[in-house]
Amino acid sequence: MLFSKKLKTGTPPADTLSSPPRVPVELLRKIVGYTVRLDGHESVELEDPFSPHGVGEELPEIDPGIFSDRISFGQVNSTLRALVHEISSEYLVIRSAKELKHFIHLFEHSQAVDGLVTPLGERTRRIDLKIVGRYDPKRVAALLKLTPNLLVFVHQSNRHRGDLGRVNKELIRGLMWFGKSIRRLDFDSIGEAPALWDLIDVSRFLPNLETLRILCLHSYPKGTAALHLKLAHFRSLKTLSLGRIPEPQTKEIPNHYVGVWDPLLRYLGRKPEQLPVLERFETGVAPVDDTTFFETHGYKIRMLRISTGRAGIHLPIILGHCVNLESLVFEHGSWAMNPACIPTGHHSLKRICITPSIERVTVVPPSLFLFAVQKPLEELVEAVDGMDLPAVEEVRVRDYGMYGRIVEHVYFLNMWWRRFALKGVRFVDQAGKPYDNIVDRA
Repeated sequence: MLFSKKLKTGTPPADTLSSPPRVPVELLRKIVGYTVRLDGHESVELEDPFSPHGVGEELPEIDPGIFSDRISFGQVNSTLRALVHEISSEYLVIRSAKELKHFIHLFEHSQAVDGLVTPLGERTRRIDLKIVGRYDPKRVAALLKLTPNLLVFVHQSNRHRGDLGRVNKELIRGLMWFGKSIRRLDFDSIGEAPALWDLIDVSRFLPNLETLRILCLHSYPKGTAALHLKLAHFRSLKTLSLGRIPEPQTKEIPNHYVGVWDPLLRYLGRKPEQLPVLERFETGVAPVDDTTFFETHGYKIRMLRISTGRAGIHLPIILGHCVNLESLVFEHGSWAMNPACIPTGHHSLKRICITPSIERVTVVPPSLFLFAVQKPLEELVEAVDGMDLPAVEEVRVRDYGMYGRIVEHVYFLNMWWRRFALKGVRFVDQAGKPYDNIVDRA
């Protein structure tokens, strides 16, 4: 026999007798975090259009596999399950009333790992509320009470329903009572939109709010009530982002629903102290007949983002009031801009960005791409080239979404790169790379 010595029955080899080394909890935390952590839990600022698409992570695309990985880790042992709870609590994505109830129960009965005493709720920095259907808004307030260090609250519940509804007052009260740490607030649902009164309450009770994004407003006060409104005071707000105002999916649009931002902007433009530190303003719908907001706050704005589809004839006037503007972002699509909307120039503008109105990858026949995408884009680039911009250093076209195929059109990009280069202006893609030597990246 090859081996003369026999092992006793039931006795394992000597090299398997020792137990596996104990992995430190901190190392396990890093391993688990790499697998199950959601990015963007501290994204207080909106995405910078002058950075590569996706870096901002303010509205991240969530990989559904992360949630199955969390379940798998949690089934290994109690330590990994506790670590999954700890890391998952940083960023909550709540899609149902059942999940809302689950997190409240979890936070109320959580236990620390490895002697750490920080309750799970105190680790939460972001909550995305994406509930479909009915839920108890008082439970949202209860969750806010359990998350005292919350930075970002995104409200998207019943967003895809399409009909107009107002956010429940109990949810607003929860923000007022327990949301003092919040630095970014998104109302991104026509189904649960705030009214102007709600924004006034938010301004009074969220002193640290830096970023406010609103898809639409449910309603405004009427008649004499509008004249006696208290002034909103957003003392820390640096970024105000107003959406494209969707049309309700109903037979008749309610009289209290306004499809432009003029009433809100007129109200916010009453006094400079309503937005004392404003730096960035975005709107999907430019003012139709009133530029009071820009007369009051324009000198503060450093970055302006506007949709060219609803830019309006007041855009040159608006830019004239933004005397310290440094960055201008055009959100452009398959439409031609009215020549009256094109500003003649700007003395302090340093950067211009053209970003696609459709961010999804769009595959269309080449002939349709030329007509519906490249031609409107080239018209806007040509309009920018014709403006008097003595301080401009960069023109950026973000080549993703519906613009993803422009890299196939080498002559178009090289021609404009040469024309801007003659003026000492960089013509670059979304990553900041010059369009001087294009290869097919498709």
